[in-house]
Amino acid sequence: MIVSRGADLAAILGRDGVPVTLGAATANAMVHAADETDSAGGASPVRLTQRAVVVLVRAGDLPGLAQGAAITVVSGPLAGVYNVDRWLSVADGEQLEILAR
Repeated sequence: MIVSRGADLAAILGRDGVPVTLGAATANAMVHAADETDSAGGASPVRLTQRAVVVLVRAGDLPGLAQGAAITVVSGPLAGVYNVDRWLSVADGEQLEILAR
């Protein structure tokens, strides 16, 4: 789900993203349902026994984002509250991909 280098991340998230919140901060993010492959994240796989999502957001758009923080997907078919489980990747210091469940 990492956006290719050189792409205008802000424009992509503004056009195709859904709102997510963390406390008082709101940002647009790409959200998709996580599967067992996503849950590995370069480490040992996590068995997904509950609903989980992968969230791609611009680094710094959600200050206070930490493991265990509650992130809310405001709209769309995956709307709901999830707890941040782990960072899957950081690309170019601009985008952050996380697993939340």
